[in-house]
Amino acid sequence: MRIISDFRLFEKPPKPSAALLRWIAWRWLVLGLLVASFVALVAAMNFLGGEPIHYTNEGRNLTEEEVWELVRFFLSIGGVFLILGLLGISLIPKD
Repeated sequence: MRIISDFRLFEKPPKPSAALLRWIAWRWLVLGLLVASFVALVAAMNFLGGEPIHYTNEGRNLTEEEVWELVRFFLSIGGVFLILGLLGISLIPKD
């Protein structure tokens, strides 16, 4: 219960201290989960026979290789936020 006991998403940030860093770490964790979930949903829609991703500037659909590059890129961004959030939550002491 210690991990989720300080998860207060909609409260004002605390004053500058370790609690503020922990508050930011929770936001990064949630942001990482949202980004990773969205990218996984778009990838599933593309790879499971859904609509292909259309590249408007060139008037064509992206190839499978280009889609995999985009998925890896955006999942890595979400992964960075997830890792930073988890590290912050686990390493920063609770006040």
